Amino acid sequence: MKIALGMLPELGHLVPTLSLAKNLRAAGHEVVYLGVADFEGWVLERGFGFVPVFDTVFPRGSLTANRAETAEALAARFAAYGEYLQSGALESRLREASPDLVLADALNDFLMLSAWSLGLPCVRLSTSLPQGWAPGVPPLSSPLPYDASPEGLARSEGAWEALLASRTGQGSYHAIKLASLVHRYGYPLERIDRRGSFEMELAELPEIVLGPSRLDFPRPPSDRRIYAESLWLDRPEVPFSWEALDGRPLVYVGGGSQAHRRRETLAIGALAAEVAAAMPDHQFVTAMPEGGPGETARPSNLIEVRFAPQLALIERSCVVLGHAGLGSLKESFYYGKPVVVIPGRFDQPGNAARVRHHGLGAAFEASSVTVADVVEALRRLSSDAAVQANVAFVREELVTLEREQPGRRWIDAYLASGAR
Repeated sequence: MKIALGMLPELGHLVPTLSLAKNLRAAGHEVVYLGVADFEGWVLERGFGFVPVFDTVFPRGSLTANRAETAEALAARFAAYGEYLQSGALESRLREASPDLVLADALNDFLMLSAWSLGLPCVRLSTSLPQGWAPGVPPLSSPLPYDASPEGLARSEGAWEALLASRTGQGSYHAIKLASLVHRYGYPLERIDRRGSFEMELAELPEIVLGPSRLDFPRPPSDRRIYAESLWLDRPEVPFSWEALDGRPLVYVGGGSQAHRRRETLAIGALAAEVAAAMPDHQFVTAMPEGGPGETARPSNLIEVRFAPQLALIERSCVVLGHAGLGSLKESFYYGKPVVVIPGRFDQPGNAARVRHHGLGAAFEASSVTVADVVEALRRLSSDAAVQANVAFVREELVTLEREQPGRRWIDAYLASGAR
């Protein structure tokens, strides 16, 4: 059967789908991506079909440079989305693709409702941990810990209320978007749950979470949610001067896949340079945007590259330092490495809170972290048996997900049952 994947135009949203997509292809399904022009070559190089969408929103070349994230830029982007959707272009592309099943990014509610309007079976595909409400679980965008006590439940509910309040203003992005979706597609308002960490939740649709359940906060099980394979382990790695590694314990510092957020990435690069200077008995490799950590001096035990063979470097490291992006966390834990995280935005604060909760490393706030904090954590985590055991517990699930392919098996069964 033909399966179409429609993800946000970010490598951080595309890369986690490749394991599932390859497993579906190996099982005999035809897999196509609904994507923006700048990712066409990337998809075709991996042997999947490609159907262009949102070409007027993201014309070719619009993602190759660092993108502005100003309010004006976002408003213009949303206006372009509205014009594209009102023209019916997305439905035309879906008819052209003619899939038997649509796997839509959990943040791509445009695609979910477009598929719904055409009567196409659709499943949410989440590249983050679950974003919806659960007792005692704060929004994924929040740094609050999990706490099932009455006080903790109240704090969690307060965080959700604050999030919802930010979305109810008449001129807010979410209010405009909600009205647009309901008006454009006629989707029943009562079936839309605004309690999503980043976007509204269409909770009646099944959800495949591309990651391990053991990394999440305690959450009631759902027969409409499955945790699935998500690691791109056979990717070709970029060249690296391996002879530069001299045998000292290695710390890998990942810059993440969203290079347009250069300020956050360079901030952690600058901190890593100071930490490296304070730990001459270790070596550090950082993957940073061009320009590196600004004015910060580069000590001799720091190797800085633009692109890194991340998997191989993680495997050789004792600890991984990063922003708490879920992709890097999963890869670190797959190779049994604890982490030190300094979260930025979006799901990173929630991911960091889960690192703390499960004892998988150390997490600090960017506004208050010191070099001494990071040095102490790196030295401690390298030999902390309890942390190593916690990491091994998460690793066990990651290995099992890749081996047993629950996502592919669930989709096979879903299609066989009539996909409704």
